[in-house]
Amino acid sequence: MNLEDIYVEEDLINFLNNLSNYGTVKSVKKENSTKKNDNFWYISLNDDWQNISNDIIETLKNIYYYQKSTSFTKNWKKLKQKLVEKNVINHFKDINQYEFYLEENPIGLHISIEKPKNGKKVIGKEVTFTIDEIKIVAQGLMGEPAMFNKDQYCCNRILIKVIINGFRNNDNNNNNNDDEIQALKRAHISIGFVGVENVNDHV
Repeated sequence: MNLEDIYVEEDLINFLNNLSNYGTVKSVKKENSTKKNDNFWYISLNDDWQNISNDIIETLKNIYYYQKSTSFTKNWKKLKQKLVEKNVINHFKDINQYEFYLEENPIGLHISIEKPKNGKKVIGKEVTFTIDEIKIVAQGLMGEPAMFNKDQYCCNRILIKVIINGFRNNDNNNNNNDDEIQALKRAHISIGFVGVENVNDHV
């Protein structure tokens, strides 16, 4: 099955679980942070994922444009009201329909993870994972632009929750330590965003 033929969540999950699902644990200094060791931790996804990131957005449109439209409506109205209050747009009706897009960032498609207590032990290691479920969540900072593209405004995020299975290419030295894997839990991929992809197209 190809991505363009997918119209339900279950088929998308099955498709993604048939990719080469592994990535590398990394960290990067948070943008504009002045705190020492205030890093963003993530698992950088391999080229299988990077190469289809835009195609996944088209599939999300197929799945959610009609089926989940009511779940987006409330937050879409909140976002437009915030944009009017902040003078980003002039009128509530300047933007009629929400869009599906991928937020720009310098690290590409990735799995977000909490800062592991044993960061020095896991950084640079490759891990394998399994797609668990897809969740739609409201954007926390409604009306604030995306960090790396100030023309993007989100009302809902589409997340893929993942299960970290273990370290890739495991050897006989017990490097698949359960404590290290446990430190990488509560992981997710922000696979799509709902809102305004380019506000300048509407003003």
